[in-house]
Amino acid sequence: MAQASNSESRLIQSLAQIGETGEVASGGKARVLARLLQAGYPAPDGLVILPPAFDGDGLRPSAWKELQARLATWPARWPGVGLAVRSSALDEDSAAAAFAGEFATVLNVAGDEAIRQAIQTVYASRTNAAVYRQARRLAGPQRMAVLVQPLIPAECSGVCFSLDPVQPERRLLVINAGWGLGPGVVDGTVPADTCWLRRRDLALERQDVATKTRQIAPAAGGGLAEIAVPPEHHHVPCLPESWSRRIGEFALSLEQLLGRPQDVEWAVADGQLWLLQSRPITGLAAEATPAAFPVTWENEEDLYYFWSLWQLLPHEVLWPLEHDYLARLSQAEGEKRRRGGQEFVCRAWVANGRIYRGCSPNPEPEQQRRQRKAALEELESRLRTQGLTWWDYYRPAIVQATGRLHRFDFATATGRQLAMHLEDTLAVYHEHSVLHGLVWTSLKPFYAAYARITRVSEVEAETAANQLLVGETTALSHFIDGLYNLALAARAVPALAGRVADPPPNVMTRLQRMPEAADFLAQLEVFLDRFGERTGHGFGSEVTLCMPTLREQPRLLLSLIAPYLDPALEPPAEVRRRIRAARDGRIEALCLACPDVEVVADFRRQWALARQEATVLEDHNYYIDQLATGQLRRAVRFAGRWLAARGVLGDVDDVFWLHFAEILAALRADSPPAFSSVIAERQAQHRAWEKLEPPPVLGRPEATLPPRPPLAAQKRDLFSAGPSSAREETGRLHGLGASPGLVEGRARIMADGVPHPDLEPGDILIANNAGPLWTPFFPILAGLVLEEGAFGQHAAVTAREYGLPAVIHCRNATRTIPDGARLFVDGTAGIVQLLGV
Repeated sequence: MAQASNSESRLIQSLAQIGETGEVASGGKARVLARLLQAGYPAPDGLVILPPAFDGDGLRPSAWKELQARLATWPARWPGVGLAVRSSALDEDSAAAAFAGEFATVLNVAGDEAIRQAIQTVYASRTNAAVYRQARRLAGPQRMAVLVQPLIPAECSGVCFSLDPVQPERRLLVINAGWGLGPGVVDGTVPADTCWLRRRDLALERQDVATKTRQIAPAAGGGLAEIAVPPEHHHVPCLPESWSRRIGEFALSLEQLLGRPQDVEWAVADGQLWLLQSRPITGLAAEATPAAFPVTWENEEDLYYFWSLWQLLPHEVLWPLEHDYLARLSQAEGEKRRRGGQEFVCRAWVANGRIYRGCSPNPEPEQQRRQRKAALEELESRLRTQGLTWWDYYRPAIVQATGRLHRFDFATATGRQLAMHLEDTLAVYHEHSVLHGLVWTSLKPFYAAYARITRVSEVEAETAANQLLVGETTALSHFIDGLYNLALAARAVPALAGRVADPPPNVMTRLQRMPEAADFLAQLEVFLDRFGERTGHGFGSEVTLCMPTLREQPRLLLSLIAPYLDPALEPPAEVRRRIRAARDGRIEALCLACPDVEVVADFRRQWALARQEATVLEDHNYYIDQLATGQLRRAVRFAGRWLAARGVLGDVDDVFWLHFAEILAALRADSPPAFSSVIAERQAQHRAWEKLEPPPVLGRPEATLPPRPPLAAQKRDLFSAGPSSAREETGRLHGLGASPGLVEGRARIMADGVPHPDLEPGDILIANNAGPLWTPFFPILAGLVLEEGAFGQHAAVTAREYGLPAVIHCRNATRTIPDGARLFVDGTAGIVQLLGV
């Protein structure tokens, strides 16, 4: 870029210069864009022609000469597209006045004379807003700068309001989107889609998809033209759901950065989101404006990373010990990524009692990262050659450590011994959490072997091959068989079966008073000795130390047993045996149908290893996810019990208002001080935090968008996205088939975090997601429908394990399917059909 003299630099500045100097005369629009650029947001660069550059309505010769020199070497220009010349008045885009549509904008300007004329047109339009200024009682003359930027050749563009301005609800934001350039959307001359996202999690609430036949595009030689939209785009949403979410992330991020709800103009070009303008939404009622969520950044650079709210718990605001727990989990995830030589490491920090997660660059040198990654890859290759998995490698040490913690004698332990045990449990928790991400071995070799023996594509192979990994014995299958055997014992005594089916609040006390329940209770104690530290933690039902273990929840345990009291229910072990036999028959048929002996031999070898790997999902979940959390909670509560017995705490569960360091110091102290005043202060702070509305994101999102899905997939998304869509009107929803089969049954809608859902044999569970907290119920179900999920998660694998037809990624299912309705579920095609209410 040409260097300007000191006097000329007061006439024209780049947006980067404005960001450094905070030049007031640059006007509202330029100042905001300069701030966004300085913070690393994806705003196009620009040159700002300041008010002193003008003489009357014309541009001074010296300013024009400098502008020509800068444009001649300007790297920001988009090849083959002209410039955008826009106003940036002193009061424009302010909280008091938006000046929307008051000033001129000239787009796709090409050639010296056209650029000069466009600048003069925009500058002269400053007189247009006299009535507007008078109505808003803005004093003084209208001063204006002119902004020259590259025109973004947008695939689609539009506006996002971080708060719905038409029906100001604190829970929704709204996005308008059309094909082509933004002016058609802003002034309403072309059809546009509208979608509403929930502010709390940016989930799609509803959308109206317009029939879009026209769009605005750059005209050859300059200016704009209205052109036809290709027919295949007429009924397709401009924004895939992942793009809508990204735009919503930026809108909420800008709201946090700029301090008020924002009206954001955006554009998408070449797979990247661009921010063209951001200004406060004017005219909002005070009660509609969300309360501030003040954030103090420990390090200034953290503002420029992307942070998402970690929504784990039924209660949103965390207790102090949960802060420590999740911070340690985050440290473990960061250590896991460092051991794996990954480029980014995970981090977590607490803001107003909520925990946010983000990633930052791995500080280790690149050479060290490569060495770490190569060492892990070499170990994985050696294990595969030996027919072993990562779990085979790490399991002995993990099982030994959890067994040692399980055998600790809490009954006779002193305070110092409890402290040592808590430290030991924390160390095991950290190491096992690090190993959590290293016990996986890729199933891609098995998918490739399946594709070779069946001659299907690898995409088809991944779905079909998973059906051949069912029937293996895992920690979950032992757990479910234990529930069934306990139900058998209860069935033998009708009075006992009644207590299990409808347990009163003091059920264990009543059972202990029943002589005929002695055998059942003895069997129950053996079961709890193995599974009593289970918490239900895992993908789909993440928990923290606040979730009681199974031993602490006798009514939950009995609710898990109760569905198996039905004598018509097939034993779970028999279901698995039948499914395993069918699986083995399919394997033999595939091998007999393939004439290539080497392909068959490789397929059998990969299948044997994949079967071992399939058990890792549940076994690692039990020993790492479940016990790591359950044993830590057990150590914490026994510490709380010891401190409460000595008057240090008022109640056992007051221990969760402390930090680990405070607990350890109190256990080791000869005369530990009471924590009543500290806890009261923290509880008051907790109540204040509960009144704040946490944004789902903080910091700066990623500008690069995920690839646009195929048009056919987007049409399916249209039919799944909102109550006005055609297929929802006919009672049909589409998702992804995760476990094959056809079934009819009663829909039961379940909210996240419900520890013991009210389910009966033959029900179809409808939920946002489901994890190990609920998978023990699956053998009694008829079907499963999830709004989220993955093919390899606990829910999908367990559904296949018991022949349960399942559909995942079926959006809005919990809101569009009435509880108790009759449903048809096709787990192969991914279709859910409403049959009646």
